[in-house]
Amino acid sequence: MFGSQADYKSRFRILKGGKISLVVSTLLMGTSFVVTDAKAISAINTNPYHISSVDTYSLSLDSTVDLASDIINSGLGITINANTYVLNANINHNMTITDADFALRINNPYIGSSISNSSTISITSANDNVKGIANDYMSYSSLTNSGTITINAGDNIDSNAFGIHSSYMYNASLTNSGTITVNAGNGRHAYGIYSSDMVSTTSITNSGTINVNSVSGEYAIGISINASDSTASITNSGTITAMIDNVADKNAWSVYSKGSDTLSNTSTGVLNGNIYHAGTVNNAGTISLPYNASNIGTYTYISTFVNSGTLKIGLLTDGATTTHSQLQTDTATFNSGSTLNVNVLSASTNVDLLIGNTLNDVVTASTSLTLNGTLNITDNSALVNFEYVQDGNTIDLNVVEGTSILDSTIAGGGNAQAQAAGTALQAIEDGGVPSSMTSFFSALNGLSTDAQVAQAVASTTPTNTASTAGAATQIANGIQGIVEQRQGLNMGGGMNSGEDLFAEKTFWFKPYGSWGNQDSKNGVSGFDLDAYGAGLGFDGEYAKDARLGFALFYTDARVKVDSSAQRSDLDVYTALLYGMFPVIDNQTKIMYQAGYSWQKTDSSRYIALTSETAKSDYTAKMASLNVKLVRDYKISHDLTLQPLVEASYHNFKNPSYNETGASTALNVDSFDGEEFIVGIGGIAHYKIDDTSKLVANLNIGYDLMDDNIAVTSAFSASPTYKFTTSGIDNGRWSYGAGVGYEKQFTKETSATFMYNYEAQGSTYDTHSVSARIQYKF
Repeated sequence: MFGSQADYKSRFRILKGGKISLVVSTLLMGTSFVVTDAKAISAINTNPYHISSVDTYSLSLDSTVDLASDIINSGLGITINANTYVLNANINHNMTITDADFALRINNPYIGSSISNSSTISITSANDNVKGIANDYMSYSSLTNSGTITINAGDNIDSNAFGIHSSYMYNASLTNSGTITVNAGNGRHAYGIYSSDMVSTTSITNSGTINVNSVSGEYAIGISINASDSTASITNSGTITAMIDNVADKNAWSVYSKGSDTLSNTSTGVLNGNIYHAGTVNNAGTISLPYNASNIGTYTYISTFVNSGTLKIGLLTDGATTTHSQLQTDTATFNSGSTLNVNVLSASTNVDLLIGNTLNDVVTASTSLTLNGTLNITDNSALVNFEYVQDGNTIDLNVVEGTSILDSTIAGGGNAQAQAAGTALQAIEDGGVPSSMTSFFSALNGLSTDAQVAQAVASTTPTNTASTAGAATQIANGIQGIVEQRQGLNMGGGMNSGEDLFAEKTFWFKPYGSWGNQDSKNGVSGFDLDAYGAGLGFDGEYAKDARLGFALFYTDARVKVDSSAQRSDLDVYTALLYGMFPVIDNQTKIMYQAGYSWQKTDSSRYIALTSETAKSDYTAKMASLNVKLVRDYKISHDLTLQPLVEASYHNFKNPSYNETGASTALNVDSFDGEEFIVGIGGIAHYKIDDTSKLVANLNIGYDLMDDNIAVTSAFSASPTYKFTTSGIDNGRWSYGAGVGYEKQFTKETSATFMYNYEAQGSTYDTHSVSARIQYKF
């Protein structure tokens, strides 16, 4: 039966349940299937008799039909031959077509016909002139797409690809509320909707999405009209986007109409692409032109343009060569409140070099240009502005300086650190941007809001550095507390009726972890601190009631700055000498600690604006000394209190270092910080039984120096302009509390578990847990 027609009545029947017999389905391969009997059509359209899937080269249906079945075809698409019939076709099941000229073709629907598609139509083909829906002639009829049409047309020289192709339309309507996507390969033009003729009151309406894309050297057109009457119309309230190689280009038109129809782009309408229209365009929405669409050498033209919405002009520059959109009209009217927007492409560089120049002939009218009331000029650059000048029948745009980097940083909510960096960056820009920083300044000038500028500038600050200095103090305080607990146990707070719990010599090991949070304060970003480590120590009694010990600690810590992609990894090594001796009597003792830390720091600072990461590594140092005067008070057989007064001194030194890996890499000067804290507190021991007890501590301190960290930096490429950023000042007061449990397992071994809380002011706190194992010998 290849190449022949199958008569429905005499050759086969459709089985109940929508199945085609194996014999019949075999006969259908390569056969043109034509249904001419109304009852047969009814059988197809009425449950339970319908075709659920047809895999053939061609299926043709005459007369009225509801194509309610999934179609998977190869070779040819689906043809509906209406001829002299009124056609009411509703395509509501999916169609997947390969290697064909079209997916669905409607031939000569009679007056009053209505064709609608609510399904997904997909065609992949390298054939000539590939079409999703092809309509040869339509008079007093309608074609509606509310579904999805996708065309992927491969390479084919001197050919085209269409989403919907309607050759001739007379008093007809074509409506798209769905999605039309056309991708064309080499040698092809891409069209979303195409009509060769729109006669009388014919209309095309789009409230959906039309995307067309072709390759370099070809054309892409969202809606294309070859000829039309003045009574015809195009209305767009959706989005039409045309691109070449997925980029806006002069050879990609959202609308291209050679006719005298009227195009109305409503308030929700968006036309992305070049535009050519020989009739009238009323724009209440947005028309966005490619940067290289101009009235010289390209078709960027509207005969009569009335703008009450936004006309967006593209601009690409490297500071020396500038290309921008230019719209040619016969008559142009900009109503009061309409907008001319300048879209500075992100690929632009040295935008600030345009200041003082003019973008000529942005809009040109050969007959008349009318500006009614206020014309708003907007742009997407926070640091460059534009002012319009009406020069006869043209609109030019003067490029003027916008807000300064510092002003924009402040307006964008930049904190004190960002403002300091903004001052230096402004000085660099005023003095001449070094070549290595061009990429950063170009990207900065292309930002559209003050908030974006503030965020970009903040990424250049050495916030990490001040944060790691604060982290070093917190780590030192934590280690000091660990040793203090060990010292407290060696005083009269032991078990066994007040006798010393431990022997003359003791070895101990203590793992610990802490989690700290510094809130942002006074415009300075806070940070989070996570630290884990372990310490081991040895101490022994060298005289009556006098002990001396030595401890080593390793701490692995991470500091992450709030609201910024800055972090530091710390490896902290601490050596500490500690001990105690009696004064006045054996119930009163002086406890002391002297420590020194080496803080190996690996920092990274991500600059999102240029996708760069500035890195640095250096070793900071901290010296610490703590002295306490403690006295035992045995309140009862089970309770001992140890009130104390103390003094602590910390000295932190950070070396100078240079960052690498970014255009905004910093040279950071060395700095140091000190604190001298005096305080009072106490330790309580409560014996549960002869082998276990509870321990609690409480303290409050006051910093006599109140020395805040200040970091002076300069950008490596321009070291002349230095700026200073400060760390967070939490005030003079600090306080802490802890609770723990001690358990003696044997005469030689015991363990202690502790939880501690420390805070400075109202914006920093840290929580720590530790476990100590002790062995005496």
